[in-house]
Amino acid sequence: MLAKQRTDYDGEFILTKMTFRGGLKEQTREWVANPISNQHISGRAAVFGKDTDKTLFDYRILQNHMGGLLGSKRLQLYGTEDSWREMKLDFYVNTVRSEIEEIKTTDYWKDNVVYSTTGICLDYPGAFYTVPYYPTVDNHALATYLPAFDGHEEIFLFGYNNDSMLDSGNSETEVNQVFRTYTNVKFWLVGIKNNMPTSWRNNRNVAHMDYRDFISYCDV
Repeated sequence: MLAKQRTDYDGEFILTKMTFRGGLKEQTREWVANPISNQHISGRAAVFGKDTDKTLFDYRILQNHMGGLLGSKRLQLYGTEDSWREMKLDFYVNTVRSEIEEIKTTDYWKDNVVYSTTGICLDYPGAFYTVPYYPTVDNHALATYLPAFDGHEEIFLFGYNNDSMLDSGNSETEVNQVFRTYTNVKFWLVGIKNNMPTSWRNNRNVAHMDYRDFISYCDV
């Protein structure tokens, strides 16, 4: 993973077809221009993973967050997992086909930017967006990567903790890869401190914040 930014992203070639002919691999690629111009005021984003702490803080109130005077503290909202069922997000990412197919049966994809794999995007042209440069990491890491790629300087993570990582395969390692790549970004683990992976908190650009401090810091 490289610390690339959307401001330098014009688009990329994506693989649309691959065949084997005479023992040789033939690939068809198509240029896809950058479809999103993400302009944000505060340089702050919130990311929602699993809803393990929803009883402690109802993060759904953030979809109406104004962000203080002239929106100077307004948060752009990113998410994965079931967060799309709970609230309107600026950007959502999921690479699980069954979940994306369920989203396609609703109007959610029409009103929100939904990222997924190249294959899924090709199957549903015009509905979903490919993840820029598509790093080979899981949904939790992708949802952390996207706001960093979009140039946010502070990123607040909700539902990212030991509980949410239990059944997530290599998620802890892959999220940590994002932290270690975007060293110029401040990542805040919002929630209960002793429930946060130690490997994350060992990074200089990662810190903990409890819910009360978050409410004050972001003028919620």
